[in-house]
Amino acid sequence: MTIKMENISQFYRRSNIWVVYFMDAKNEDCKAFKDEYVLTAEKLYGIINVAAIDCGKEEELCNEEFGVFDIP
Repeated sequence: MTIKMENISQFYRRSNIWVVYFMDAKNEDCKAFKDEYVLTAEKLYGIINVAAIDCGKEEELCNEEFGVFDIP
């Protein structure tokens, strides 16, 4: 699941455990880690919910909602 400002309310209404990857699609370190993150999400499917937030596109969401100001 990709979390964006327009669907953040769906994220909060859930009582499940979430692992969220804060990334920037333009960042080389984030690009290198993407495949590992997708593999982890596939392995955890049905056990833990996995989502990603592209802080390059969703800066307000990262900064104001989650307090994330820097990514790898």
